[in-house]
Amino acid sequence: MHGQFTREPQLSPLDPVKFRDPLLTAKGELRASVTLRRLETLWFNTGTLCNIECAHCYIESSPRNDRLAYLTASDVSAFLDEAGGLTHRPASIGFTGGEPLLQLDAALVEATHAQGFAIAVETNGTQPAPPGIDWICVSPKAGTELVVRGGAELKVVYPQPGIDLRSLESLAFTHRFVQPMDGPDRVANTEACVAFCLAHPAWRLSLQTHKLLGIP
Repeated sequence: MHGQFTREPQLSPLDPVKFRDPLLTAKGELRASVTLRRLETLWFNTGTLCNIECAHCYIESSPRNDRLAYLTASDVSAFLDEAGGLTHRPASIGFTGGEPLLQLDAALVEATHAQGFAIAVETNGTQPAPPGIDWICVSPKAGTELVVRGGAELKVVYPQPGIDLRSLESLAFTHRFVQPMDGPDRVANTEACVAFCLAHPAWRLSLQTHKLLGIP
């Protein structure tokens, strides 16, 4: 049986009206879709609920935002079964959010591995990670304490007042990236990221190419 997702006590119940139709939004608008050709990684968005709130979050995750509902264990199980049966099955399963480590537990990690998938997680690093995750990407946020202090990837949105990039270099991550803060200063922030990477070769540049192409 797949692991049960848990919910922190301070999080409010979800609105039952939201996400009851897989094709239409709560406003009756057609949901966006793309034609599937091949899966490299199957990503699960665990919901917009997060233990912290960041001004630059692209889906405005927070302890109060329930616009994207929590996944249930049965939701994940059904998609794992379907993905496992594909001719070109994905190599890995990814979990993002919101904050996925509010829900992802050891039992679900084990069940995903049992189907032959590697597991990737994007997290703010403030919640303990269950053992066995194959690729952990931590995106630290100013004013928070990192609990996850090692992994595959450290990705810092830059510039971010209150974060000293050089102090993060001692953490046990294989890859280190800076990604320009989005918004009206994106061009200047991109230039700042490039300059920082050139001056500090331990860091590499990460870009959200869809935004550079004008795709929302």
